Amino acid sequence: MRLNKSHLKRALGNSSKLLSSQFKVLGYDGPFKGYKTELIGREFADELVYEFIRLRDPPTPGPSKKQVRSKKLKRAKRQFKKSSTPKKKQDDKYLTPEWIEVRNKIYRRDEYKCVNCGKGKSDGVRLAVHHLVYNRDVEVWDVPDWYLVTLCKPCHTTEHSKRLAPPPKLF
Repeated sequence: MRLNKSHLKRALGNSSKLLSSQFKVLGYDGPFKGYKTELIGREFADELVYEFIRLRDPPTPGPSKKQVRSKKLKRAKRQFKKSSTPKKKQDDKYLTPEWIEVRNKIYRRDEYKCVNCGKGKSDGVRLAVHHLVYNRDVEVWDVPDWYLVTLCKPCHTTEHSKRLAPPPKLF
């Protein structure tokens, strides 16, 4: 393999000088004046060039056992937190095509604006469809349209914080 400038740059790394061990791999006693012009363009065995480059960055030792143990412990804690907080089953219902269709219909009806404050998509506010009445016996998309309103996220959060007691069942 012909040694070129890119090989030399990789062998130098962040340093301005080559190591004496790198010269020994190529058959030289050590650094000498004009070594760059002497080395560039010369033919060497592939293994010698790879070794010449590798010697600049000796393999770094891996993390200590304590660091590995600490990392594993942190990962286990994160996984435990994720698994110990159960996801609401009802959240999955809001990802179904049926709900998305109903949601879009309510957005259109309310002209993509919050019915409380009047802010909308054009104001850069995220919108949500709010159930005025919840009925656990009926799917979220089977609720009559007049029980659904468009609210911006702040109004939706406020509306949910008002609910201290469960609403009565109307249907």
